[in-house]
Amino acid sequence: MSTDLDVNDAALELADALGSDFTYLQPPEQKRFDPATVAVSIGYLLLVAAAAGITEGVKESAKTGTEVVLAATATAVKRWIRKLVPRAFGEGSDPSTVRECANEAELSVMAARQASGGLPEDVIQQLPETVGAAVREGLRESGLPDVAGARLERTVQVQINVIIQADRSS
Repeated sequence: MSTDLDVNDAALELADALGSDFTYLQPPEQKRFDPATVAVSIGYLLLVAAAAGITEGVKESAKTGTEVVLAATATAVKRWIRKLVPRAFGEGSDPSTVRECANEAELSVMAARQASGGLPEDVIQQLPETVGAAVREGLRESGLPDVAGARLERTVQVQINVIIQADRSS
């Protein structure tokens, strides 16, 4: 497995793992949207939520123990999901904003990589599972069925492992 994360590939893998189940996340007031654009936007925005959640969780718990880092990260990831998923159906459903979502994902991944760089190895080992579960739970709260959530959770774990292990492999 490569230690370089291509944000575009990661977003497409997340969108692919979600499949057509992303329609469960559609806000009730949303009437029309371009499914392909929304799916790709959701992929990027899930990457943003996961990476920003790591960064925020690490910063919030900089002076505390392992459990607090993981709990703070999970809470932050779910908060980011609540904020970003509706955006995919609004401004993110405009094809011109997909590039903005990609840029945001790139910046979030770099920040998460930097924030997680000093974490103890036991926290690093638990982070992919913690973030994957938080994404699944956050999306379940937004209406995603458990089967789709489980599929996506596994993909998130792989992507998070690539993000946080990149600097450790050198």
